[in-house]
Amino acid sequence: MIPLLTSAEMRSFDQQSIAKGVSGLVLMENAGRQAADVVCRAALDMGARRVVVVCGTGNNGGDGFVVARHLATRKIPCEVHLVGAIERVIGDAKANLDAWRALGGEVNCEVPAAQKAIDQADIVVDALFGTGLDREVQAPYCDVIAAINQSRATTISIDVPSGLSADTGHPLGIAVRADTTVTFGHYKLGLVLPDASEFVGEIVLADLGVPANFGGGHAPSTAMVDNADVRAWLMPRKLRTQKFNEGSVLIIAGSPSKTGAALLAARGALRAGAGLVTLATWPEVVPMLDAKLPEVMVTPISESNLDALMDRKSSVVFGPGIGVNARAKRLALHLLATSQIPLLFDADAFTLFSGEIVQLRAKKGSLILTPHAGELARILGGSRNEVVADPLKSVVQAHSATGAIVLLKGHRTLIADADRVYVNPTGHPLLATAGSGDVLAGAIGALCGVLSPSGATLAGAYLHGRAGELLAQRRRIDRGVLASEIADALVNAFSELRQ
Repeated sequence: MIPLLTSAEMRSFDQQSIAKGVSGLVLMENAGRQAADVVCRAALDMGARRVVVVCGTGNNGGDGFVVARHLATRKIPCEVHLVGAIERVIGDAKANLDAWRALGGEVNCEVPAAQKAIDQADIVVDALFGTGLDREVQAPYCDVIAAINQSRATTISIDVPSGLSADTGHPLGIAVRADTTVTFGHYKLGLVLPDASEFVGEIVLADLGVPANFGGGHAPSTAMVDNADVRAWLMPRKLRTQKFNEGSVLIIAGSPSKTGAALLAARGALRAGAGLVTLATWPEVVPMLDAKLPEVMVTPISESNLDALMDRKSSVVFGPGIGVNARAKRLALHLLATSQIPLLFDADAFTLFSGEIVQLRAKKGSLILTPHAGELARILGGSRNEVVADPLKSVVQAHSATGAIVLLKGHRTLIADADRVYVNPTGHPLLATAGSGDVLAGAIGALCGVLSPSGATLAGAYLHGRAGELLAQRRRIDRGVLASEIADALVNAFSELRQ
C-alpha cells in the first residue's frame, strides 16, 4: 500500500526526521533539487526560454528558491518573484533566499510585475503555499493564482498546487491548476481525492533523501492501492486447481425489466475467475435468463430455498436489478440475519434500505456495500450533493454506521474498512456507463472466493478500473464501451499483473 498523509501527518514526519538528525535545511534542499530536476526536463523538452518561479514567504517559497538556484547552475535562466513582504521570510526559507541572492539572483516583490512575468512565461513554478494552508486564499495571493491559471504557460506546482487543501482536495477559494505537481516524501491525501483531479495534473513523487519510514511514529489513516499489492494477493493458480477451489458465487439479481443487471454481474464474476456462478432470480424471470449466459446456472429463488442456495457458496451478491418490492426486502433481511459468508449489497439493495442504514448492522459476518454517490446518500438519509462535496467523510460515516466495508464508486473510488480508508488509483471516464457497477459487484463476489472480503474489494476495484484504462488505451476512446466489454477486459487486467 502507498501511504497517503494528511498535512498533520506529513508535518509529524518532517519533525521526527529533524529530531533524528536530518535538518530542515537538508530536507528543503533535497526537495528543491528534486523539483528542479522536473522543471529542468520540462524546460529542455519544450525549449522554454522563460521560467518564472513564484514564491510565498513560507517553506514552500523556500523550496522555490532552491529550485531557482539549481536551475541557474544548469544554465536555465529563471526569474524569481516573491508574493508577500520579504521580511516575513524566515528560518530555512530565508537561508535559501540568501543563497539565491548570493549567486546574484534577483527577487522582485511587486505583484503587478509577477503577474506580467507569469503572462509571458513558458514555465511557471508555483511555490506560493505548501501543505500547511488551511484558510481561504486572500489578496494578493488569489490575484497571482488567477494570473497563473489564465496564463498559457506550463505550470509546475511544488508539493501541492497553491490554494488546494492537502487534506480534502478542495480549493480554498481558488487554487492553481497545475500541469504537474511535484510532491515530496509521501503522497498527500488531498492530491488523490476526487475533486483534486482538475488541479494536480501529473503527480510526481520525489524523495526527501530519507527513507519513507524514517520519521517513524506515524500510521497513516489513508492509503492508495498499489499494483504490487494486487499482484501479490492474486498468485498464479496451482496446476491442480479445480473450479471448486476458486470460489462459488451466488448472485441474487434480476427482475422482469432488469435482466441485464443480473447477466452483467454474473459475467463480471466469471471474468474475475469464479469457479462456479449461480444466478438466482424470481421464478417468472428464470425463462428470460436461462441459457443467455451458458456458463452460469440459473435457478428460481424464494424465501424457502434461500438457505439451501447459500450452501457451499463462498459469497453472495445481492441487488443488481432485483427490484424494490416487499419480497426483495424480505430476502435482504433474511440474508443479513442468517448469512455466514461474505455478503455484497449493490444497486436495488440501497433503495430497499433508504434511510434505514442501521438495519445493515444486523449482518453477523462480512458485509460489503458498493454504492455510487446517489445510493450512498439514499441509505445515509442525506443528499447526493452532500456525498459528492465530501466523499471521504461520507464513506467513513457509512462504515461507522454499518460496520461494513463500504466502496464508494466514482473517480478515485474510496473504500472504507476497519483499519483505514483506501483510494483506488485506477479508472477511466468510459466506465461511466450503465451496468459497469454490476460488473464490479460480480467481480468482487468472485474474488471473495480466493481473498479476504477486504482484499477482494480492493482488488476488484483496482482490476475493474484497470480494465477500463486498458480498453481506453487500446481503442483510443473515452466513451461508447459496453459494460459487457468491461467485464471481458478484466482478463486483460489480470494478464497485465503477470507481465
